[in-house]
Amino acid sequence: MQIDGQDYTLFRDYDLGKCHLLSYKGKIQYMDARVRLILIDPCKKSMADAQANYMGLILTTAVCAGISAAGTFLKGRRASKKGEDKEFFIDFIVDYMDQVLQQKQHNGHSWASWLYHHVRCGLSHASPSPMEEWRSN
Repeated sequence: MQIDGQDYTLFRDYDLGKCHLLSYKGKIQYMDARVRLILIDPCKKSMADAQANYMGLILTTAVCAGISAAGTFLKGRRASKKGEDKEFFIDFIVDYMDQVLQQKQHNGHSWASWLYHHVRCGLSHASPSPMEEWRSN
């Protein structure tokens, strides 16, 4: 892909030596194209038959990873303190996603918080365990 007169692969390892040549507008174009190539387009393609190909949990994990990455990108740094990862994740949802995710559930937590704890962390790290959750109820 050509951006600001330079060819880019949209893969960081290959483009690293020339990313400094991007203008501010070019950096936005690069990131937009990269997110579409790596996350959005594959998810869209897989969603067409997600029930038949059993990709639902994989796609959900990818979307949550994308939200985490976007949250740190928008903050300009990686989360380094305890609880910042969740904060960045929730902030991204609040700022850029449907407001229904901010609504409280019966337990007083938002859907965004549930998504972080039980989907993002649950699928990525098996934490908290759904069995532990069920046993405590």
